Amino acid sequence: MSRLPAHVLAQRLDDIEAWSRWAPVSAVRRAGAEAGLPVREIRTGVLVVREAVVAHWPGRGQRYRLLSGLPLKNYEGRVMLTDANPGTSIEWEAQFDAPPLFAGSGAQRSATSFAAMCTGWRGE
Repeated sequence: MSRLPAHVLAQRLDDIEAWSRWAPVSAVRRAGAEAGLPVREIRTGVLVVREAVVAHWPGRGQRYRLLSGLPLKNYEGRVMLTDANPGTSIEWEAQFDAPPLFAGSGAQRSATSFAAMCTGWRGE
């Protein structure tokens, strides 16, 4: 949940160059296109992740696919924003195949930790 209205959060999600103001990343930039899909490059220190936006619902969310940068296969994520009086409900989900060393609770802890850093969520 966020106290901000959905249209404000959607603007922040779409303004990738400003992600470093609210997410634990050092920089994000548009990185052209791949197979006709817009690509973004996300930097967190030495890690560089490339994602393609495969679907975009203006004002409501997006679906994206990992292209490179993490040891995961078939990663696809989705962020959806829904008006909740007051504020916005944020639904972020991702599915992926992880190598054996990264599978299970380690992957879940990493994703949960990242979500908490981005949203301020603390597990309530």
